[in-house]
Amino acid sequence: MGNRNRRGELELIAAAAHELKTPLTIVHGVSAMLASEAFGALNDRQQEQIEHIRRAGNRMNALVESLLHVENLPYTQDIRPVQLHSELQAVIDELSSTAQQRDVSVRWQTRRTLPPVLIDASSSYQLLSHALAAVIKQVPSGSEVVVRTRRRGDMVVVRIDAPGEPITPKELNRIEHTVGKQMQPVGAYGSTGLSWYIVKSIISFYEGKLGVSPRSDYTVISLRIPISNQLSLF
Repeated sequence: MGNRNRRGELELIAAAAHELKTPLTIVHGVSAMLASEAFGALNDRQQEQIEHIRRAGNRMNALVESLLHVENLPYTQDIRPVQLHSELQAVIDELSSTAQQRDVSVRWQTRRTLPPVLIDASSSYQLLSHALAAVIKQVPSGSEVVVRTRRRGDMVVVRIDAPGEPITPKELNRIEHTVGKQMQPVGAYGSTGLSWYIVKSIISFYEGKLGVSPRSDYTVISLRIPISNQLSLF
């Protein structure tokens, strides 16, 4: 019964994501035309408001694409190992403007000798970007988020130290039971928990593990991803 309910919830999310694609495409197209002054000149305030619309539309479109990616995970084929170093660098670079807007700094400590992991490039990007973006958006302004990577056994571990109100494993685990329902806030991390749902779905599919360890004034979030044994591909 539980699996049937979960399958129904996932189908509902997928259907909603598909339905959102068309209006989001229209919003993006019309806002781009307005910004180009195709319908007449705009003053500075109007340009600013249109830019807000475009950014909000882009964020929503990215979320929809991520949900569709999760839906299609069972059909993933030809998984080629990736080097997390380059993927993580790309994610940190892309989120730099978001971090600056919130006066949050991201310090990255890594070992370049990390082995490749068995996860496709698109999934690794979705995994890292949603985890780090959720943390950046919710930690207190002026905070420093520390990202560390290392090998532990047959896993590569991405550790994110997130200052501020700790999140407990129980709160994060509640994500699985709120998808498709009236979702409740998950501690300080996300108004609906959708980002963490995406993270957990991807890492579980690749037989990794999402860990949460609350401390007195920060939370250690760890993403454990299996190491690939297909070293001949590199």
